[in-house]
Amino acid sequence: MGKVFVVQENNRVDYCDAERFGEVRFMTAEEFKPMSSSLRNANILEDVRLQMGQFNPETDYLVLTGNPIVIGYAFHLALLKSPAVKCLQWDRFNGSYREVTFKAPN
Repeated sequence: MGKVFVVQENNRVDYCDAERFGEVRFMTAEEFKPMSSSLRNANILEDVRLQMGQFNPETDYLVLTGNPIVIGYAFHLALLKSPAVKCLQWDRFNGSYREVTFKAPN
């Protein structure tokens, strides 16, 4: 069973159902700041880079919650590993996550 990499933990989101797909790992809980000189931003990006170094596109999933800039960075790193990235998307009607595979065009 793979792992579920959550880009940014959100206190208002219940990630329990994602555990059906594997061990849930949060890359960051910090909020990305609009200031380019923020030391916190550098730490967030480094944390995401390190976590994505452990991401296996064959077995693992991404949950794209959080700041759009950090989500984009994590997704970019995933695409560098494979043109097919498995994500979990929240289905609010069923109250559960469903698998969605993004395939980059050639």
